[in-house]
Amino acid sequence: MKKLLLTTIALCMCGLTSIKAEVDPNFYIFLCFGQSNMEGNASPETVDFTVDPRFKMMAAVPFSNPARRIYSWYPATPPLCRQGTGLTPADYFGRELVEHLPDSITVGVINVAVGGTAIEYLDKNYHVVYPGQNLSQEADWFRNYMSAYSNQPYQRLLECALRAQKSGVIKGFLLHQGETNNGQQDWIYKVRHIYNDLIADLGLDPENTPLLAGETVGQAEGGSCWSHNAVIAKLPTVIPNAHVISSNGCPQKGDGLHFTAEGYRTIGRRYGQKMLQCLAAGEATPSEPVTLDGAKLPLDKTKIDPMILFEGKCVTSGSLVCLSSASGQKNGMAGWYFRKTVDLSGAHYLVFNMRKAASKGVQLRLFDAKKSGAQSYVLDISNMKDVVVDLHEIANQLDLKHIATVAFATNGATLYLTDAFLSDDGSTPTGISDIDLTPRHDDAIYDMNGRKVSRADMKHGIYIINNKKVLVR
Repeated sequence: MKKLLLTTIALCMCGLTSIKAEVDPNFYIFLCFGQSNMEGNASPETVDFTVDPRFKMMAAVPFSNPARRIYSWYPATPPLCRQGTGLTPADYFGRELVEHLPDSITVGVINVAVGGTAIEYLDKNYHVVYPGQNLSQEADWFRNYMSAYSNQPYQRLLECALRAQKSGVIKGFLLHQGETNNGQQDWIYKVRHIYNDLIADLGLDPENTPLLAGETVGQAEGGSCWSHNAVIAKLPTVIPNAHVISSNGCPQKGDGLHFTAEGYRTIGRRYGQKMLQCLAAGEATPSEPVTLDGAKLPLDKTKIDPMILFEGKCVTSGSLVCLSSASGQKNGMAGWYFRKTVDLSGAHYLVFNMRKAASKGVQLRLFDAKKSGAQSYVLDISNMKDVVVDLHEIANQLDLKHIATVAFATNGATLYLTDAFLSDDGSTPTGISDIDLTPRHDDAIYDMNGRKVSRADMKHGIYIINNKKVLVR
């Protein structure tokens, strides 16, 4: 009888071990690491404890209050890192994602961060790669933080990630670190070493696994390590899928190092907005092709995002939309960001009308999913009141079937947009003169990219002659 019972138990165990948990492709997981700002240094406020159940966290260490077991998933109420830590960029990163992703998507974060750490201690083999990093010579408080991860934060993050991959899909990394390595030019290569190890150890595709790195407290906000932001800015030069998250306007606590709760909320949402763009770029299937209702199809001005890159403003008054990026932000962008790419190949023209001519330095930028990290199409619209882009003419510059972003870089100025639409008619809806053109010998002729052309070079399309747009058939 005893032998039979043992055999039955053994068979049951074999049966159980053969059951493999199904990976949910709609469970998006993100790995977060860094030092004190990623750890969380501001006390959460009442508003921070309300969280969508679709936003979860995996405990990388045991918690006593609230009670959490290591390697288990819980609602993502703060603290997300360790017992006694505070609000972190990951808190509002996750909130931003669940607010904008479909209801079928669940978001999970895993946060392994060590206050005061140098980037070297986050390396997989810091004791070998960086022999100068001697933990026994560090301060007691730092050794205490490291001991929470058995002195191997990389290994703990990896262990959590491997368990997480049994239930979901790792979609990217969040990093906030640099204060301890302030101004060190080789920081970017040390980050790349960690990134490459994570990619290899987790079997990830670097093209589909972005690294988002947040800036330290900025100079305007009284940051003590603001100069390191110039180093962080170089990270995309060594990690093609790295993106820098601006800290511009994020308030700090007064120590020059740590953000306030509001600062964490702001920069956290910026992490989220950038990750949404990265996820959109990775979409394999675009939305349905544009279908034109008659001659034109308006672009929905109520869906303009003023913070595609850096912070900006969007104010609507009737049919008028006022767009502006933060003062002095030459690369700040506002416009339309499509989580699921849009197919514009069914339209001929992209048209914008403004109440008054755009300021000097304002650009129109189009990005497709394949080139989301670079400018696919850029048009200087300085002093232009009406902008018409012949999509057929730029089809060789970007993939019209997978457009991810249509945006304006306002260079700190304000753009007064009255109409935005797609059209297959180059005359009535756009206000373009429709004539067979034989310009005078001395007329200056420009194409829609602002390049001067000769009469001999003119083909069918739109040109600017005497400051007027003309359609040449």
